[in-house]
Amino acid sequence: MALQAAADGGHTSVVELLLEAGADVNAPPARIFGKTALQTTVEGRHERIVQLLLSEGADPNRPVSSYGRTALQAAIEEGHKMILQLLAYKGVDLSGALREAIEGQNEETLQLLLDIGANINIKYPDGDTLLHIAVKCRFERIVELLLFSAYNQLQPNTDAPHTTGLGNDLRLGPTLKPIDLIAAIDHQQRNILHAACSDYNETIFRLILGKCAPNHLSARDTFGSTPLHLAVRHGSLPAVHLLVSWDVDIDTRDLGDQTPLQIAVDKGLVDITRLLLKKGATTDRLTVKHLPILIHAYDGGNPSTGHVVLCRTPGKGTSVESVSEPDSIVSLRRRFLDTRSCSIHFVASPQLT
Repeated sequence: MALQAAADGGHTSVVELLLEAGADVNAPPARIFGKTALQTTVEGRHERIVQLLLSEGADPNRPVSSYGRTALQAAIEEGHKMILQLLAYKGVDLSGALREAIEGQNEETLQLLLDIGANINIKYPDGDTLLHIAVKCRFERIVELLLFSAYNQLQPNTDAPHTTGLGNDLRLGPTLKPIDLIAAIDHQQRNILHAACSDYNETIFRLILGKCAPNHLSARDTFGSTPLHLAVRHGSLPAVHLLVSWDVDIDTRDLGDQTPLQIAVDKGLVDITRLLLKKGATTDRLTVKHLPILIHAYDGGNPSTGHVVLCRTPGKGTSVESVSEPDSIVSLRRRFLDTRSCSIHFVASPQLT
């Protein structure tokens, strides 16, 4: 109780005497609304006493009753960067505060935590990183802040510590080194670009895409899906358009042996099907059952436009049908409806140009 009182009053010399006399630096509060010495010192912004208590073994992660603030919460709310640095050096758990700052869209708190060297690439038990959370929540400003922090302000390099200016016994580390946020993967092995394809927001997607390297674009999740597979699966035409403008493998297959075009056709996504065909996606893995969506994609649903449809049946030679009338398309579908071995090898139409 005496230590808490001295710390609360900011009496540095008294705190030193009590510590020398063996006072318990982690003594619990005497009252239900009371505070530990460290908590009350942080709230009082007594920087030197905080350093003294921490150097004597005060636990920055000590839990408190539901009625009080932790030392970390107090330091954040008071906006005291130096005290936050002292707590961080002594191992205070910043993970909860970081997540709360992002989910609450609290840019000021997030910036404060990043400024003291919080791990920007921390991974939570559910597999998410900070950037995963921000992208999935579609928080544009938070995503921008995290990317700026990683690629401009960079990350602390703990191999090169420097002094705090409060004494040689306490050292922090930030010289700086870069970190690749985009490559971070969640529990499904999805990187940040995967996440941006699943929860599309144009501003965020462009920010993420601007930081991507070729390996990010071709990365595969647990199911073998690339970002392009996910963009198609979620029906995001703008994301697909941006991705295919890069040098991506448009015919890549996932673990289900599906290409992006197969997914688009199976889901009836006419605009995405049309875009993928225009970009040169191969059709040799499609079957006759896909003809309606292909025809619709090629000519906007007008079956009277001329087509050349080349179908092949292994072991039975190759048949070529020139289609110029609606009835011809209907008859073509009927003719091959029960021929499961038949596939569409190529379809050509001037409507794609």
